[in-house]
Amino acid sequence: MNLKTKSSLIICLLLSTVFIYAQESSSAIPDSTSFKAYAYLTNQFSILRPLNVEYTYAAPTNFVSKVDNNDDTHGNRINHYSQIKVTSNINFIKQKNWVLGANVGYKKTDINLDLMNPQLQQKELVNINAHFFYGSINFAYSTKLFEKNAYFTSSIIADGSDEYFGRFKGLVTGNISLKSTNKTRILVGLILNIDQSSNTPIFPMFSLHHKFDNGIVADILLPKQIYFRKHLFDRSRLSLGTELDSNSFYLNQFNSSSTPQKFEYRQIDLYSGLKYEYLLRDNFILFTRVGVKSLVRNGVFNKKDKFNDHVFSTEQDPHFYFNVGISYNPFIKTKRK
Repeated sequence: MNLKTKSSLIICLLLSTVFIYAQESSSAIPDSTSFKAYAYLTNQFSILRPLNVEYTYAAPTNFVSKVDNNDDTHGNRINHYSQIKVTSNINFIKQKNWVLGANVGYKKTDINLDLMNPQLQQKELVNINAHFFYGSINFAYSTKLFEKNAYFTSSIIADGSDEYFGRFKGLVTGNISLKSTNKTRILVGLILNIDQSSNTPIFPMFSLHHKFDNGIVADILLPKQIYFRKHLFDRSRLSLGTELDSNSFYLNQFNSSSTPQKFEYRQIDLYSGLKYEYLLRDNFILFTRVGVKSLVRNGVFNKKDKFNDHVFSTEQDPHFYFNVGISYNPFIKTKRK
């Protein structure tokens, strides 16, 4: 992670801390009516939605590229970046302590960039219109472990492009609850990433959900996200924080001179800023995000290799982004109790 990316994360965390404690002094315990409304909205926003559609745009930015570990090449620029993403989550079977479901998704990524050719010392205009499909079968199970609540999940994942199949992957998580009260929930665990391209198959997981007396909620899930949320007015929520997200797609070649092969492009970004959600007619959530998008790591690598064995990578300047979308769930309750 470069210095600019670390700075973006630190600034976001500082702003979040200021936002919390600036409101702490004027906090008050809500009355029963407002507490019921708060509980209702929290439940509606937290439900995993069966259908989600969103659009992301990122402002133009400059970048430095490296091919086959050769010297850095300057003078490159991303002129346009946009993505449309559609996801669906369905639970087939729900029992007392286990759930079986599935997730399917589609991403269309459009990129227009000026790429400097170091041999010819001139720019090449590159247009990428990538289609990426994925799906998974998911199993979740809850039990007791060392007299504490424990939660386990497993997923079998398949992905690919509109031209060929990508790969099978697996994901297993295990968490144990260290604390669970009306105000605070803390879990710790491990993630097992079963993926031939992964360089880090096992890494730790930490989750904190804490309600402050002023109505602000800390929603932290490491290494995924750090958010501080506040319900506004009657049917909306504002979040401030940062989120780690990845984007992948497959390529037959990564430049005009390369031999046609099956390549994968993978990019990990840090999205820092504000997110606003509005509950519309109980079943719909309209949302938008704005802020700074910072590159953590990316690369083009042969499909049979690991992510670290990339043949092309870049360093990008942080840049502005915005995201807008809608989620729909026909199964949730439509009346407050």
